Amino acid sequence: MSRKTRLALFSLSLLGACLHAPRVDAIVDVLAGPKFGWTVTTFTGDSDDATKTKNSFVGGAVVAWQVKRWFLVQLEPAFTGKGADLQTPKGFEGATELKLSYFEIPLVAKFRYPAKEHGSMGPFGIFGPVLSINTKATLVRAGFQENFNQNITDVDFGLAVGAGFDFDAGPGVATLDLRWVTGLTDLFKGDAKQLLGSNRNQAMQLTASWVVSLF
Repeated sequence: MSRKTRLALFSLSLLGACLHAPRVDAIVDVLAGPKFGWTVTTFTGDSDDATKTKNSFVGGAVVAWQVKRWFLVQLEPAFTGKGADLQTPKGFEGATELKLSYFEIPLVAKFRYPAKEHGSMGPFGIFGPVLSINTKATLVRAGFQENFNQNITDVDFGLAVGAGFDFDAGPGVATLDLRWVTGLTDLFKGDAKQLLGSNRNQAMQLTASWVVSLF
């Protein structure tokens, strides 16, 4: 038997072994879809007595890697408003509102408890880090808006903890999610930090999303 014939037979044997090898699916599914909702925000720290909560928005997307029926890893890039209504903090006389905009990137672990043997319906809990990039900061004083970017930390590292419920919805999964998001980075810098001290972002978010399988 020639060398080329032996090589050909070996190649065919290897190909056959690959075709008949058992499949190992490390990831069951990849899902994606839109996410939107409402958030109540403020900041907490040295200036607690000078702030009130502020209503804002959340809008973005969800990309979920379903590792098990009960466990998913989710990347959730979104634009969200933050900030607080002000009660005339020291050094900011006449100021009524601090409006902040962020591009937020949560990466959360989702632990699901399916209510049925098949499908996705059931309660869940989530936990994970959040990276927030400040895109705009505006101080409202005496009815006029002032650029406040130079006084706000550019990047905020935070943490998200929450719970919700998944519903089977047509070809996908609809989700209601309530979570608490706390910043771990000092919010202010420069003159604002000297006047207001150490403070952090706080938010309670209620969102809805709908994801479908990409494959």
